[in-house]
Amino acid sequence: MLIKKTLALTAYLLRHLLRLLAAFGDFAAGAKCRDLGHDLAIYPPNGIVDRCMLDRSDSFLNRLGVASRCFIIALAVVSLANAASAEPQRFTKIGDRLLFDGTVLLPEAVSDDIGAADEDELDRYLGENPDIRTVVLNSLGGSMSSGRAMGEIITKFGIDTEVAGRCLSACVLIFIGGKHRTLDKGSVLGFHRSYLEVPSIDEREDPESLVADLYDLGEVAALEDLHVMLDRGVDIHFMLKALKHERNDMWYPTRAELFAAGVSTAP
Repeated sequence: MLIKKTLALTAYLLRHLLRLLAAFGDFAAGAKCRDLGHDLAIYPPNGIVDRCMLDRSDSFLNRLGVASRCFIIALAVVSLANAASAEPQRFTKIGDRLLFDGTVLLPEAVSDDIGAADEDELDRYLGENPDIRTVVLNSLGGSMSSGRAMGEIITKFGIDTEVAGRCLSACVLIFIGGKHRTLDKGSVLGFHRSYLEVPSIDEREDPESLVADLYDLGEVAALEDLHVMLDRGVDIHFMLKALKHERNDMWYPTRAELFAAGVSTAP
């Protein structure tokens, strides 16, 4: 994922470098560009596909010196080397959008679950980058309390949320914090009720006390999730249906159901 993003940025920079070089020659508009016999598909950060193929027979690049062409190749090689050696990132800022890819496993992490470190990083990014307008989400879930906290951070900054891929479990609580909430085509939200991971009953001296504690904690967690969703304008009947689903029985509402219930703000 990281290498793909770096390739996209490298291609974007190369395209503008070629345009700069074209300003000093008769670089033909609508030219064709070939690299080792393969068409180059350039994907700039805004997601717009710009396919450009250079016609070597009459383009300005053919009249560039060897040093100029070597510089362009060297720039691409260095960028690829940096991509291969760079550490993976769960947050990536592109323009006024902050991408959160919760499927990225950091080097020292034991899982890719949403957690406290993500809360801190989100708050830092939004605090240091007031130009961010949208947080784009892709995550399989994690800590529900961290999901609630991240949703509150997004609400505090008054920005939008968008799903690009899957936003499951605790990720939904992040999504609901957005001012405007949308899903890319083909993206999904997944719901289930909260659950607790606890030590084995055999490790407790008083199993009955453990069961009572779990019941109380489960009730509190469910009520907290319900409160957050209702506070963001989600229909209570929708939430009661979501709470019927266990963690191994994920519910994927349709786009129409999400919009009708107030989860998303656009169909």
